[in-house]
Amino acid sequence: MTGSAPISFVATKGQAMEKEPDVAIVFGDLEGPDNALWPVVVAEVGFSQPYNSLLIDARQWLLKADKPPNLVMLLKINEDTAGLRKRKTTDDYAVRVKNLLRSYADGHALAKADMDGEGISGHNFDPQGMKRDILMEDWVGPMQVFFELWMRDDTKADICLRGQRYSVIPAVQGQERPVLLATDLIPDIYQSRFKDFDPNRQTELDFVPFQTVFTKACRTLAESRAWDYLRPGRVHEFSDPDYQLPDTGI
Repeated sequence: MTGSAPISFVATKGQAMEKEPDVAIVFGDLEGPDNALWPVVVAEVGFSQPYNSLLIDARQWLLKADKPPNLVMLLKINEDTAGLRKRKTTDDYAVRVKNLLRSYADGHALAKADMDGEGISGHNFDPQGMKRDILMEDWVGPMQVFFELWMRDDTKADICLRGQRYSVIPAVQGQERPVLLATDLIPDIYQSRFKDFDPNRQTELDFVPFQTVFTKACRTLAESRAWDYLRPGRVHEFSDPDYQLPDTGI
């Protein structure tokens, strides 16, 4: 079963703390009390969060939790912001943004771009048209995503990487898939309760569903950033507090 619940662990100075993973595979009854759940695999996802911070999270889960998971999945998302800034210096980009301003911007955005009087009236704003005219690559930099599995190394009282670092975005043809073992998903103390338990049974992780969802998420992110630039201060269903609005020079 998948889910997420607060998990207690002991911090460096000995105080009790609670942390909630981004995603968890838990063993137990999701409708029962929290203490009946055993998080056998937890996942941490980082976008603005640095990779080293994800490793600290993995170490806390595997070494400090009162019910430590068997594995920690790390998914790190890196946006090429330098590539995006370079794209914004091109003439083609400036033309596209100026057309968007004329067609969809509110008064605040037009004034900031020194284009007072060049836009449409508020009554003629077409949000679906704006979404259709946004070029995703103008608002979201090239993405790279990698995936890792971390486990305890009892010989060193530390953690270690299981397998390799896997490239999720871009997809790599012929790359082997990470696997989850039956022993990863069922705590040791419960394995004997399963008749004919096979510790070698395994399942492969398929990145294709994530790749499909991630592409859609990048499109949504582009729409959010474009909305914040073209209609600043207007309420919408998206939010991206880390994005810096472009300086188009127009």
